[in-house]
Amino acid sequence: VEATLSDNERENKLVLSMSKRKIVDFRSLGVQVDCMAFKDVSEDTWLEGVVVNDIDAGIIVSVPSPEGEGQATGLVTRRSMKGQPDILEKVKVRVESVSEGTDGKNSRMSLTMLPPPISLEVFKDAPDWMEGTIVNAAAFGSFVSVPAPDGNGEAQGLIPGRELQGNPQPGDKVQVRIFDLDLEKNKISLSMKHAPGEAPEMQAFKEIAQDVWIDGKVQRMEDFGAFIQVTPPGGGQTAEGLLHISEIRDGERVEDPAEEFELGQDIKVRVISVDDKGLSLSMKKPAATAPAP
Repeated sequence: VEATLSDNERENKLVLSMSKRKIVDFRSLGVQVDCMAFKDVSEDTWLEGVVVNDIDAGIIVSVPSPEGEGQATGLVTRRSMKGQPDILEKVKVRVESVSEGTDGKNSRMSLTMLPPPISLEVFKDAPDWMEGTIVNAAAFGSFVSVPAPDGNGEAQGLIPGRELQGNPQPGDKVQVRIFDLDLEKNKISLSMKHAPGEAPEMQAFKEIAQDVWIDGKVQRMEDFGAFIQVTPPGGGQTAEGLLHISEIRDGERVEDPAEEFELGQDIKVRVISVDDKGLSLSMKKPAATAPAP
């Protein structure tokens, strides 16, 4: 097997692992103290630590005791990391929380590499687009640090995988917009994509009257409707809109779009709305307009 090797001279033994990650015997960095020694450290105090291990949940960092002697280790979760520090790399961290073990021993400490959190109230007046910095990437998305609109501090938000464009890496500058601001949970959700109705390809469809028929092509189908690629009457960039099952036939609701269409089929549709949900289409006849008085 491939193994990493840790040399523990004090105990005169070798520690083997089947993991390819490096392992450091953090006890060799100094006398270990109980994590409870850090319980009164303020959240705005920065400590210089050393990365001693890399696990699935994050990195283990050894930090010097505030009392001046000894070391303790804490976990920096993936969400609380900046970049991907290497083993034995020095990092700046803050104490997030310290919890005592159930038996009075084995206390635990959570650390973070991020600045103290700020109130997200200031982001209610944020511009449509902001420049952020990718802090960390995960399978479900990327964490981004964005400066507060008033210039006081920064906040971290998540770009879900479906809202990413490309494959940004930690340290990359990206343009993001807020699509969900949860003040109660103090969470901010970000996107690198335009809101569905604000995408550049949607603009030409906003001025089309509801009684104008345009060309469409069936792209894909779901239980709730069919997604249609449409072209503006005068030509130009195509866009994809939803033809809901309630908008396929006059006077009746279609249960299964697959019984009405084939993929790639050319059809005629009307634009009924372009909003924050996207482009909505219809195959129904336009409603008759009342004569002018």
